[in-house]
Amino acid sequence: MPRLHILFICGRNQKRSPTAEKLYQSDPRFSVRSAGTSDSSRRRVQHGDLVWADLILVMERKYTARIEARFPGFENFPPIHSLDIPDDYEFMDQDLLDLLSQNVETVIEAFEAGRGAATNQEMNPFSHALRDYHTGHASAEFMIHRDDGFRQRVPASVFFSQDEFPHLEAHALDLCRGHVLDIGAAAGRHSLQLIDRGLEVTSLDILPETEVILRERGASRIITSDIFALVGERFDTLLMLMNGIGMVGTIEGLDRFLRHAHGIISPGGQIVCDSIDVAITTDPVHRAYRERNVAMGRHPGQQTLTTIYGEITGEPFDWLHIDFKTLAAHCFHTGWHADLIDMEASGHYLCRLTENARPDRRHGEATPAS
Repeated sequence: MPRLHILFICGRNQKRSPTAEKLYQSDPRFSVRSAGTSDSSRRRVQHGDLVWADLILVMERKYTARIEARFPGFENFPPIHSLDIPDDYEFMDQDLLDLLSQNVETVIEAFEAGRGAATNQEMNPFSHALRDYHTGHASAEFMIHRDDGFRQRVPASVFFSQDEFPHLEAHALDLCRGHVLDIGAAAGRHSLQLIDRGLEVTSLDILPETEVILRERGASRIITSDIFALVGERFDTLLMLMNGIGMVGTIEGLDRFLRHAHGIISPGGQIVCDSIDVAITTDPVHRAYRERNVAMGRHPGQQTLTTIYGEITGEPFDWLHIDFKTLAAHCFHTGWHADLIDMEASGHYLCRLTENARPDRRHGEATPAS
């Protein structure tokens, strides 16, 4: 297996990044370099470093913006992750070495897991539909098939359109601030709108085919990864639209996501997401499915879905529609506060989650915020 090329970055390339380079220079898994962002750096980051690197590890998040500002025309930045190590240590300080060992290994483990998943995943029906629409097939649409036989056709165009946003989506976009992580970005419907508004946006999707679409449509910061593999960087807004919180799959998945989100949210940050209260529906088909879930001991909004595009059928996956009351309760028990922002007669609602506790990173338990 080829070595992973890692570029370590700090301010002046005098203490933290050269310590990291020295720590890993003999590791057979990696080829390593270090550089700084300052004009007074011992070695300043160059264009060739970005081309060479598979992964950039910055000591603090602020260096990400400095790298991007130094190379405004560079289009293919490798993934950039922050190690969250302040400038409090001397070169080869033992405490610095310990922090580097711990934080670098955590990032590498998640990065390799995400890269492996992206490499091994076959293009699914959703990816095919997006690709075909992007390359000129305006009528491309896929089918969502629920395990009770209910089917719904979804045109691929809805993941591309910038012309008009439904009320709740428009409201959600207005709430976004700071550095936004668009989770489940797909073709970039929301990412591109926020970029046009001048916000810093990172587009995340687990499907590798979306990266090409996103980049060709104008997104520049793209991560191909499962959300649970994302570590080492923090964001001011986590955006999950088009029933995006449903990607957690199950109630257990919701709790796991809420605990994980503490590690990628900036102090004072927010999660902006939407879902559906299935108890409000009057459709007899959906009511029967809800009642079946309850009889089986599942959450009423639990769904098992399959996507179909032409002759391509994907693997079944879980999706969760969760009512606001239940969501708020799970938020409370995982260190979050939930605010209901808006709700439509259909049961579709928008909410905002903010931290009311800081997690203990070693044990995953909520402790009072300071």
